[in-house]
Amino acid sequence: MRPMLIAVCGVDGVGKTTVAKEIARRIDFVYLKTPPEKYDPMRPLFDEESVPGFTRFAFYLGCVFDSAVRIREILATGRGVIADRYLLSLQIYHEVLTQRDLTGFIEMVGFPRADLNLVLTASASTAQERLKSRANPGSGERLERDTEFMRSVAMRFADLGPDQATQVDTEGRSVEEIVTECVCLVEARHGDPGELKTT
Repeated sequence: MRPMLIAVCGVDGVGKTTVAKEIARRIDFVYLKTPPEKYDPMRPLFDEESVPGFTRFAFYLGCVFDSAVRIREILATGRGVIADRYLLSLQIYHEVLTQRDLTGFIEMVGFPRADLNLVLTASASTAQERLKSRANPGSGERLERDTEFMRSVAMRFADLGPDQATQVDTEGRSVEEIVTECVCLVEARHGDPGELKTT
């Protein structure tokens, strides 16, 4: 069976990184942060309020393209990939920011599609509390603090149909509970749970 690409999505503060890393560890997939860390020094320049939303989108589109190259390389070795953010995050965040349909731009690039998009959800207050407790705030801190923007992004994620994404509620649950549910969803999509290593 071909290797899978799983994307963990959702608004900032729902626990994507923690959950994605633990899923990857449990089923022996490669964890991949998108965009790659090498772009982190440049991200604050594109997250400034003075930067047009479409300019920001173009930058992040390039970053995710770089991730897609690496994803293809890993999949070609027969390993599965857990992506911390990916196409849905890129599209939804920037469609809210630009108020434009960006589907055509993303489809034009020809990214490998995720076999399963896991959208982690939490209440706005929980997500904000988690963001405040971070030791190192994200580069998009300005948008993270914009509660109206984050609410709009959360609504867009919530509106996704079951053919686009699977919602996983993180509210009041332990990381272990969330990861166990996600692993079950990955196994169900894989079609042969016996082939996935779980530890």
